[in-house]
Amino acid sequence: MEGLQIPSYLEGYVSQILSCIQDNVTTEGMWAVRLKLVPYRDGNQWHVLYGENITTGILGRGSSPFEAMQSFEDAMYEKIKEPTNV
Repeated sequence: MEGLQIPSYLEGYVSQILSCIQDNVTTEGMWAVRLKLVPYRDGNQWHVLYGENITTGILGRGSSPFEAMQSFEDAMYEKIKEPTNV
């Protein structure tokens, strides 16, 4: 694709498409997507919860669904780092 000539009138569309592809690649690897979790709204916050409740489960929250997914991603990695008592 190197050296591909894109007509100037299509440059905006191509830029949007490439941005969407990048966003899709970014979110496909997220834990919330892999676990098929759906962000839900609670008051003015969005939450992503894995488990029965926020006390025993893993929670991500934010002001948008994507922020909640990012917070959940951080919470999952923190949980993975925790030593387990065997």
